[in-house]
Amino acid sequence: MLPLSLSNAVPKRKREYLAGRLCASEALMRAGYPQPYFPAMGTDRLPVWPQGWLGSISHSGNYATAAVVRQECHLLLGIDIQQQVSEKTMHAVQYLIAKPEELSLIEGLDDSRRLTLIFSAKESLYKTLYPQVRRIQEFDAAKLVQVDVHTLTFALTRDWSDAWKAGTCIGVNYAEVSDYMFTAACIGNDVSGSLA
Repeated sequence: MLPLSLSNAVPKRKREYLAGRLCASEALMRAGYPQPYFPAMGTDRLPVWPQGWLGSISHSGNYATAAVVRQECHLLLGIDIQQQVSEKTMHAVQYLIAKPEELSLIEGLDDSRRLTLIFSAKESLYKTLYPQVRRIQEFDAAKLVQVDVHTLTFALTRDWSDAWKAGTCIGVNYAEVSDYMFTAACIGNDVSGSLA
């Protein structure tokens, strides 16, 4: 189940890969896929899902997670899990991830948890859109514009592709468990115009 490209990887990377694939297989079975399936790593390093299915895998710290949906109802899916960043890390990377006005929109969390949440949500957003746009984006390519209970709404700050223009809004759901942030974006097939 471990791809040849990871044969010389450090043990931690191998464990993360295998844990993610086990989560993916379990998610597929729970969603109704008829047999065990462990997504291979494609040439683009993305998981290869069974025909008719979409999925996303993430891992951080001691946890791995996966989510799957049927393609007949959904166009795109991306998830992320992030362990809370330390104060030292926060001060070193905050300027790359979120502007002060983005952080100020989130109430009830300390600065480190706010940054972890925005980082994870942007990762979910990027993982959601990447299979269509096939272009790496920096963190400033999306801006947090609204915060609701369990949903962050981001506006794209530039065109990602012909289909995903600047100003398009996309909602990312979130949950905090212990010192981890879980985020997910799922876009339906009936999408048109602005999303939330």
